[in-house]
Amino acid sequence: MTTAVDLITDAAFAAQVIGQDQTLSSGDAQLILRRLNRMLDSASNEKQMIFLNDSETFNTVAGQQAYSTSLLTGGRPVSINSMRMTLNGIDYPVEQIDQLKWNAIPVKDIDAIPTWFYYDGAMPNATMFFYPRPYAVFTVEIYCQRVLSSPLVLASTITMPPGYEAWIVAALAVDIWGSFKKGDPPASMLKAMVDAKSVIKRTNFQPLEMAVPFSPSPGDVSNGFPYPYW
Repeated sequence: MTTAVDLITDAAFAAQVIGQDQTLSSGDAQLILRRLNRMLDSASNEKQMIFLNDSETFNTVAGQQAYSTSLLTGGRPVSINSMRMTLNGIDYPVEQIDQLKWNAIPVKDIDAIPTWFYYDGAMPNATMFFYPRPYAVFTVEIYCQRVLSSPLVLASTITMPPGYEAWIVAALAVDIWGSFKKGDPPASMLKAMVDAKSVIKRTNFQPLEMAVPFSPSPGDVSNGFPYPYW
């Protein structure tokens, strides 16, 4: 467990901005804090840099197709990994589809057990669209990935798995170098950043299974969806 000001101070020391017994001015601390928040926000778009795999539940409304991420306690996730719906003790998996496939569904106002959902990824709140529309009150459980951290203030306390503090300090030192120094950061700083990030990515790496896509001929309904757009 550490604080944002500790990370900022250590990064400033690594970047040779301050000495070991020195402290940052208020203005410099706020500048580096903003750089830290932007860096964490950017890293959250890299799947292998996100450590917070979260799960949340909410209930559907019979006949309602769209649901905002404002319903979720943690707010809008970076991405949704998987989803299932439960009714009367029975779980039903719900597959995510992209916008092209969502637009290819000609009639969307059908009430039944949902089998697909489209996540539009809008900001600040995204929307989940279900097809078919839930015909009853289902309990929806989503498994999602969230940002590394909410926007930090100097006094924020952060708890992260092993390796993340080393990467943040090394990466932040490289990031702020141009704001305080001339020229490029030393090769040793760049190596420390790359090495620390590589350790995290190796830990978070999940191998993908290769699947052979099935392309039905027009009018083929054997895959359960009688539209040639798929």
